[in-house]
Amino acid sequence: MFKRIPAQWRRLFFYLLVGGVTSLAYMAVGIWLEASGLSSATSGFIAFMLIVPLVYLGHRWLTFESTGSRRVEFPRFIASSLLGLLLYTFLPWLFNTVLGFMPVLGFFVTCVIVPVLNYTLLRRFVFTGRS
Repeated sequence: MFKRIPAQWRRLFFYLLVGGVTSLAYMAVGIWLEASGLSSATSGFIAFMLIVPLVYLGHRWLTFESTGSRRVEFPRFIASSLLGLLLYTFLPWLFNTVLGFMPVLGFFVTCVIVPVLNYTLLRRFVFTGRS
């Protein structure tokens, strides 16, 4: 059914689907861990670490349909995920504190820049062995 949809639209659909589902899973795990008595930072970190493999597999199998080497792709995926984490931390500080944006605008701009950059990295650098 999905094979009739042009590849670029199919990739975008699955990128958003995998990202949305795993974001909900991250939120659920993080909330559960915090309710169990862990700090917010610890809960967020553990939830992130638990969800990363699901995000990787979802993008590998669905979004990019990659047949490349997992030994090459997984470390690259981890690097791109860490870059995303760094940018999600740094950009709000830059936009809101340094440049004086309203917090809503700073976070909105961050939420546009990072996923676009992440998609580009995943497509061009991580999942290079597409079927």
